[in-house]
Amino acid sequence: MVYDCKQILITDFKAVGVEFAKNGGFQYSVSAIKEVILSAGAINSPHLLMLSGIGPKEELENHHVGIHTSWYVPWEEEIICGWIF
Repeated sequence: MVYDCKQILITDFKAVGVEFAKNGGFQYSVSAIKEVILSAGAINSPHLLMLSGIGPKEELENHHVGIHTSWYVPWEEEIICGWIF
């Protein structure tokens, strides 16, 4: 089976669950009881954060991703340029 995480579910600036697809089919949403742990590797972790609306405001707006926060987060420009959406 293949599970593809689509985004982190965020409520009131807190990660509360994840949305994922199973075998490329139906999408599911699951809620966490205590915490959400993001462990998707050096490339997929930042990518998943951006899909969830966390990241550089300009990049999120360019890809029409809803923004969950307007706080400044220091991002390395060379990392962002290598991502494929």
